[in-house]
Amino acid sequence: MEVIESLKTLEELKDNQILFGNKGAKIELKNTKIIFHGKNNIVFLEGKMSILNSRIELHGDNNLVILGESRSQYMLNMNLYHNSVCCIGRNNYMNGKLNIIVSEQKHCFIGNNGLFSFDIWLRTADPHLVYDCETLKRKNLSRSIFLGDSVWVGQSAMILKGSMIGSGSIVGAMAMVPGKKIPSNTSWGGNPARQIGSKVFFTKESVHFYKNAETKKSLKYKDDEFVFSYDAEHTKDFVKLDQSLTKKSTAKERLDYLKREVLEDGNKNRYFIPQSKKKKGKNRRLFKK
Repeated sequence: MEVIESLKTLEELKDNQILFGNKGAKIELKNTKIIFHGKNNIVFLEGKMSILNSRIELHGDNNLVILGESRSQYMLNMNLYHNSVCCIGRNNYMNGKLNIIVSEQKHCFIGNNGLFSFDIWLRTADPHLVYDCETLKRKNLSRSIFLGDSVWVGQSAMILKGSMIGSGSIVGAMAMVPGKKIPSNTSWGGNPARQIGSKVFFTKESVHFYKNAETKKSLKYKDDEFVFSYDAEHTKDFVKLDQSLTKKSTAKERLDYLKREVLEDGNKNRYFIPQSKKKKGKNRRLFKK
C-alpha cells in the first residue's frame, strides 16, 4: 500500500504514479489521502485545483483517475477497483463530498461545469450478484456511468450503473437514476427517476441572497450558452467511448486516449443526448377510433 497526503512526498511512490498536466499549477491537498492498494495505477491532476477532505482509493491494478483543473474545491470519496477509470472534467462545483464507486472494470465520466449538491452517490455495480432462478444466469452485470457538461445533480441523488445523462440536464434531490438515458436539457425527479421537464437549462447562480433587484434581473437569461444540440461532427457516442477505453490494457494507454478524446475536446455539443420520439401505443390508437 502507498499513501500520499502531500505532493511533497511523491518520491515515495514506487509502484504507482501521480502525474500533472501543468507542473507549474498550484495544487493543494487539504486533509486528503490518495491511497494505492496495487500497482500501475495513475492519478492525473490536470491543472490548478484544491482537493479538500477527500479520500481517493485505487484498489488493484491499472486504475486511472483524472481530475480536471477547477476553480472550485474537489470533495471526493472515491473507490476504484481493477482496470477502472474515473474522469472528472473542469470546473465542477461540489457542495459536499461526491461519492463514487467504480468497479468490475467499468468507468465513470463527468463532464465540465457540473453542479453537485451533497450526499450524492454514483455506482457502476450493485454490487452483489443476482441470478435468474430458472436459467441460473447472472442478471446484474455492471455498466459504466456518463454525465455530460453542465449537469446539475440535487441533494441525495443516486446515479446507478448504465446511466447516461446528457449535457444541460437536471437530476432532482433524492432522485434515483437506475440506468436511464436522460436527454439533454431535461429535468428528472423521483424514485425511480422520470422526466418532469423538457427544454430547460440552469445556471450556477444561487437565489438565497436575492432581493427585488436581483430577482427582476434573473427573469430572463442573456443567451443560449447552456442550450445543447446535436453536432454531426463532434457529438460523441458514450457507448463507443466506453468500448474504446475497455480495449486499452493499461492506465497509461487510457490516459493518453482521454487526453486526446476528452480533455482536449472543447466542443459545446460533445455530450448531447437527443429526446427520444414517443410512439403512440396500440391502446391509445384504438381509443381514438
